[in-house]
Amino acid sequence: MLWRTGGPGCSSLYGVTNEIGPFTIDFLNSNGSLPSLMLREHAWTKVANIIFLDQPVGTGFSYATTPEAFYSNDTYATELDYKFLRKWLKNHPKYINNPLWRRFLFWHSCSSYC
Repeated sequence: MLWRTGGPGCSSLYGVTNEIGPFTIDFLNSNGSLPSLMLREHAWTKVANIIFLDQPVGTGFSYATTPEAFYSNDTYATELDYKFLRKWLKNHPKYINNPLWRRFLFWHSCSSYC
């Protein structure tokens, strides 16, 4: 599964810690100190492999090296997602033979801007 989180200032780290990921932040027991991470009992990561991606460029921890690279629209963001997935599979070839990839059954989900 590809989980995209975008929008001004929002990182996919939010999805990891507040939405579907394996962790949640324990604010209730922090007593004003730095809160700790807790394992989420019903995390999606227990039943699916998830790639968390900050997209479009400029959101979360993503960055660009030139002002022109910050230009984006839905079509271009989709092209970048596709290029990212191809490079990711090239760098992680053990997943290429996964039946979901071969049949193009791939789940895409998101929060915020998608």
